[in-house]
Amino acid sequence: MLLNGLDSPDETLRMIAATFITRLGSSTLSLLRNALDSEHDLSMILMIIGDIGSLDEIPLLERYLHDERYEIAKSAKSVLRLLRFRHGEFAPWVDLRGKL
Repeated sequence: MLLNGLDSPDETLRMIAATFITRLGSSTLSLLRNALDSEHDLSMILMIIGDIGSLDEIPLLERYLHDERYEIAKSAKSVLRLLRFRHGEFAPWVDLRGKL
C-alpha cells in the first residue's frame, strides 16, 4: 500500500509514503528490492534505500549507476555518495564526478 503512495500524483502523499517507508527501516528493504523491478518510481525507491542507510545495499545501487535513463543514474550516484559519506568512506570535499 505504501509503495502505491510513491506513485501518487499528489507530491504530499508521495513524501508521506516515502517517510513512512524510511521510518520502517531495514524491515522494508526486501519490499524495496522487489519494487525495483516494478513500475514504481525507481528514483524515489533508490533514494529511500539510501535513506535507510545500509552499506549492504551498495552493490545493488551500483547496478543503476550506468542506467540509460539519466535520472535513474543520477539518483543512484547521489544515493551512493550519501551512503559513503555517512559511513566515512570519503571526505565531502573530494570531487567524485565520473568516479563512482
